[in-house]
Amino acid sequence: MNEVNINKDSIVEIKAKTKEMSFLFMGDFMMHDAQINSAKDSVGNYDYNHYFDYTKSLINSVDFSIANLEVTLAGAPYSGYPRFCAPDEYAIAIQNAGIDILTTANNHSNDKGSSGLVRTINYLDSLNIPHLGTYKDSDERENKYPLIVEKDGIRVALLNYTYGTNGVSTKPPHIVNMINEELMLEDLEKVQNMNVDKIIAIAHWGTEYLSFPDKYQKKWGEWLFEHGVDVVIGGHPHWVQPMELRTDSVGYEQLVVWSLGNIISNQRREHTDGGSSLQFTLFRDSLNNVRFKDVGYHLHWVWVREEKGQKKYHILPVTKAEQLDLNLSEQSRSKLNLFINNERTLYNAHNLAVPEYQYNKDKDTYSIE
Repeated sequence: MNEVNINKDSIVEIKAKTKEMSFLFMGDFMMHDAQINSAKDSVGNYDYNHYFDYTKSLINSVDFSIANLEVTLAGAPYSGYPRFCAPDEYAIAIQNAGIDILTTANNHSNDKGSSGLVRTINYLDSLNIPHLGTYKDSDERENKYPLIVEKDGIRVALLNYTYGTNGVSTKPPHIVNMINEELMLEDLEKVQNMNVDKIIAIAHWGTEYLSFPDKYQKKWGEWLFEHGVDVVIGGHPHWVQPMELRTDSVGYEQLVVWSLGNIISNQRREHTDGGSSLQFTLFRDSLNNVRFKDVGYHLHWVWVREEKGQKKYHILPVTKAEQLDLNLSEQSRSKLNLFINNERTLYNAHNLAVPEYQYNKDKDTYSIE
């Protein structure tokens, strides 16, 4: 994991030697009842570190890895769907895995009410995990949002919004960032005065269980692009949806992924048992413009296996799993192959200039061939 600092102006700066700035965006970190129960040992402790046994080289290959925390950290008693509340050890494992930044504005932000929202923020702060999307009050939001990430003179603004909170209202003074035109216009006006090179918006939106964006996603995605956003990262449908790197006649670039799907969950139905990640690098060209390179995707599938009578969950990067001699059951192998065929077929047919990263077993690295 990279060394990440936050200063009083809420600028996250990474200490590194390279002159480029790379990102990995992953989807939704879920926590269903089966995940809670399976991680508890005989003395009542929880351990989720094994989720990431196969992802170290992927997550830590970039400067900033960013994902959506779709649970609260409201304290015991813990619960899965429909009101998510995960053990604190989940956040610790996510941090140990190398995830640098978490977004928290999603339809489950208010699952445990005001106290749950506040405790989630406080606990992430206690771990020094940068996060965005929910706030204890307007002063905190004013001081910490947008979140600016910076490396070697490249500055990027991160924004985060959700379509709703499952009908559970946010009680003042607390704030959950909503997809709201007036609010987003104010935020984008603020960003324009922050001397940033790129603006990335992470949006929680869309109809669940679809392979393509709905009208709502398309409307607000294009609205964000029209108002100065350069990258739109979508989540919530629990299925992966296509990615597009658009380039106009003068070289202006826009990048969108309509839905990344799940990072990890106990959803085991077709399409829901995995997700995707978007990786790209920003660089400053000879004309002093910050541009994209090495834009590509990773598919990852959730392997659930039995060990000593308990379920063990693992995030498997697909191109890595294809090269490893894993002891998968016949049923797991069949489900993995189905996931690969479904989602790779979708991306091969509908992605625009976003190819798949490939795993190099000898070097334990990923690259676009």
